[in-house]
Formats: sequence, C-alpha cells, structure tokens
Amino acid sequence: MNFIDKITYSPDTSLIIPEVELKFPEYIIIDEDGNKTLPIIGTPLIKNGKASLSYTRDRVNGNVYKVLSQLDSLEVLGSYEEVFADEEKHDKYKSVYPYHIPVEYEEINDEPQSIFAPKAEPVIKTYLRPQKLGSFAGTKC
Repeated sequence: MNFIDKITYSPDTSLIIPEVELKFPEYIIIDEDGNKTLPIIGTPLIKNGKASLSYTRDRVNGNVYKVLSQLDSLEVLGSYEEVFADEEKHDKYKSVYPYHIPVEYEEINDEPQSIFAPKAEPVIKTYLRPQKLGSFAGTKC
C-alpha cells in the first residue's frame, strides 16, 4: 500500500467534522469512545488560536485527500516541498507554526554550588523550532 503524506490547514478545526458529516457522511468514523473522526492519521495538531496544522497520512490511496480538498473548513496544503515553494501556503503554515521566530526558555544552572557561592540565577536562552512540524517513521525528512 502506498501512503500519501500531506500537510493540512484549518482556520477553525471545530468546523471540519460537521462539514464532513453534511457532505461526506460515509467518511465519518466513530471510535470506541463515541468520538467522531476521519479515516486519516496525523501528527498531533499544531494550533494557534482556532487555526491548526497537521502532518497527515492518507492510508486509502489518496481518496481521503480528494474528499478533504472539497471542504471549506480544511485545506490540503500539500507536501513540505509544495508548502515551502508556495508563498501563500507557506504564510498559512508559518501563521500556525512560526518556526522562524525564536522561542525563549529559562535554563537554570543546577550544578552543585558551594555554600559560599551565590544562588544560581536562571539564564534566558532562545532556540528555533525545526522547520518541519512532524513526520512519520520511515519517511525521509
């Protein structure tokens, strides 16, 4: 079976399931807890407000992406290569996952101190997130 991996974007994730129920009810899956979902797997959602991104895998030979691309509440942006090559798609991607903006965090020196040394103060450091928000085992990043 060939898998197809793509990045999906939604300006409001809460609208996806109701729209699929209305337009393509045969694609709704109800899990053992009674939650409604789609027949697609993905990395955990990256959210910024109501908007979200997910790195997804269609395990039904592209049929699910054909359905998803017909929704108003979700956009299939494409592969990483497609997203990074298209300015509009890349802007949507960065609006939810701002990998280009440094993230600050505190690091505390927890090395043993002598009783005469002043207490260690936290140091503010920064890092950049990886450009790609996720991948599946066995895929090339």
